[in-house]
Amino acid sequence: MALQLTEHLIEGGKLPRSSDVLLSRAEHLAEADRELVEAVLMRGQSVRSLARLTGVGRHTLRRRLHRLCRHLTSPRFLDAARALRHLTPEDADLARRRFCQRQPLSRLARDLEISSHLLRRRLDRISAQIALLARARHASGARR
Repeated sequence: MALQLTEHLIEGGKLPRSSDVLLSRAEHLAEADRELVEAVLMRGQSVRSLARLTGVGRHTLRRRLHRLCRHLTSPRFLDAARALRHLTPEDADLARRRFCQRQPLSRLARDLEISSHLLRRRLDRISAQIALLARARHASGARR
């Protein structure tokens, strides 16, 4: 069953078959999400066994895994993950938490002790930097 689910996720989500690429993408996820991706896609554990271990419903885990796979292949996630090394440490941390780990704005504002308005302004600035880096990367790849 795990192999069938894994193959379905790889084909449907256009995930890379290389576990190295998946591991590098999964390292940007929150710890619980990363553990789920590693357990199912890299170690081949079944969702049924994970559901029994965690006490979470099997269908809930499957939906969560499908959502994570869509997220790992989304252009937004890929552009943000690729841009992290080009950002300042503070901006990279904020971009990872918002664009890769999908933490809510309210939690980020509370953790950073800033207003939601100021947080949105910072995220808009970081998002513009990520878009600029993505355009530059795509333009240089198109010329080759």
